[in-house]
Order: sequence, then C-alpha cells, then structure tokens
Amino acid sequence: KMNKKDGHSTMDVSATLSYDKDTVGAMLQSFLGMTISDIEALIGIPLNSIGFDGILATDENGMYQNLKLNLNAVDIISLDLFLDYTGNEMLLHFPELSPAYLKQSLDIGDEYASEDFNFDEFSEVLKKYTADSTGDFIKRYVKLITDEVEDVKLTKKEKLVVGDLTVESNLLTVYFYPETLKNITTRVLEEAKNDELILDLLPSFDITKEEFISKVDDAINNAKETFDSLPQDDEIIIMKVYVGKDGSILGRTMEFINSLEDTRTLGLSYIEDNNKGAYELYLDNNDGESIFNVAGSHTIENKAYTGSASFEMVSEET
Repeated sequence: KMNKKDGHSTMDVSATLSYDKDTVGAMLQSFLGMTISDIEALIGIPLNSIGFDGILATDENGMYQNLKLNLNAVDIISLDLFLDYTGNEMLLHFPELSPAYLKQSLDIGDEYASEDFNFDEFSEVLKKYTADSTGDFIKRYVKLITDEVEDVKLTKKEKLVVGDLTVESNLLTVYFYPETLKNITTRVLEEAKNDELILDLLPSFDITKEEFISKVDDAINNAKETFDSLPQDDEIIIMKVYVGKDGSILGRTMEFINSLEDTRTLGLSYIEDNNKGAYELYLDNNDGESIFNVAGSHTIENKAYTGSASFEMVSEET
C-alpha cells in the first residue's frame, strides 16, 4: 500500500513465505543430512512460515521505518529506525531487546574521510528526484537511443515458446552496427554533460562540473576511436523483441557478437496463458550451449502461485 501527498509519502509492505515441508525436507536431507522435522526438534518450535511487515514514512525532515520479522504468523523481533535530516542523526530501537535507543550521528567525520560529503546538500538534491523528473529523465534517454535505431525487421505471428506454453507475438529484430552504437553512446554522453539531474549531484561527491565534463569528453573520444576501428558492415548486437497483442514485451534476446569464437546470447522471456505462467532467463555461448539457465512455471489459483523453478550453471572450462 502506497500513498503520497504534499511531500509526505508512506508505504506499507507485508510478505509471508510458506512451503511444502516434505519437498524442502527431502532437499535438506540430501544436502545437510537433516529434515525440517529434525531442525524443528532441535530448536523446539515448528517452522511453518516466515514473513515480515514493514512501514516506511518520509517527508522533507526525515524518515521513519518499522520492520517486523514474524515466524508462524507471530512477531518475534522488530526494528524502529528514525532519520532526522535537520539534526543530522539516526535513531535505532529494538523494542523486544531494550527500551533504549541507539543514536548515531550522520556526520561521520574525519575518521572515515567523509568530510567532503555534504549530507544536507545531498538530501536537498534527492528531493528533486520526483516521479515526474525521473520519468522525464528516462524518456529523454530512451528517445536518444531509439532515434538512432534504423535497421529493424518486423515478423508477424511469430511463435514464442517458453516451457510448455506457446503464444503468438510480433517479432522485432534490431541490428546494431558500430556506427549506430557510436552515435547512441556519443548522444547519451553529450546529453549527460548538461543534464541538471546529474549535475546537481556532483557537489555532493566533491566533483566539479569541469571535471565531470572532461571525463565525459574523454569517454566520447574513446567511444569514437573504438567503434571507428571495427568493421562497419558487421553487426555487434542483434536484439530480438517479442511483443504481445496488447503491446507488452513477452521476451527479449540480446546476441553480443565479439568475434566468431566469442558470441554470447542473453535471453529473458515471461508469458502467461489463462491461469498458467512460464519464464526463462539464460546465457548461451556461440555454439548455443547453455552457460547458465533459470527456468520455471506456475499455476495461479485465488491469486496464489504454485510452481517450480530450476537453475543450471555450466563451466565452459569443463
């Protein structure tokens, strides 16, 4: 639950994790030689579920956070945390352990060589990062990238298969050549040189605008030299985007082509069909062999997800 009004924001978050004891117990037996029942007998309490509740509230003067850890739906320990921007201090409180509060100054001082970091100034800068300003920030840089993308192929009614689910989608294949990547890189860096959201952060880290611009100019020159030295007719990246009927992105693959012997393909897909879902995240080498792979599927009933996932990693040296 989230609420924001007149510079004040609050958030209430709760989560509970339960599990199948027989399945997890069998896994622990294989790895540790102990089942869930053995652990419960050892500590003297059942382990049915674990969860947490969190409350976060912020305004221009500070932040309050309350976290509670619960076991079997019973709160076992909690934490109160207060940040006072005006007083430049933090308070910690563990009610179950002590009525006392631990106070810590946010001005760490010379001991940790942080005297150049201005916390008050940094807090003022962070207030500028509203939903509107960050949204505009993202849109501007995304547009800089998409404006340079010209070589795109559209394939309609493409089948996307994830696990045992298959959906129909539109496939966009985008080809990135050295010239394209050079233009994207230089335009993004040139925009950053005059980006107020970035420039406002520099004084907090004791970086002058002149130093920042000098570093950006060096990066621009290095990018130009690097991309100009590559064969201009060869793709460096081939990106495939699977788009659903509602315009949502169902899957994406990125093929990074460094050479014939060193190609990597990174893929991520997530699809749902009625009450079923399936997902996959993988990295393959140039032979199409998996370096790592995460795959899973689930069913949805009464807003509860039941399923399984697997993780596989293979060393290329073996």
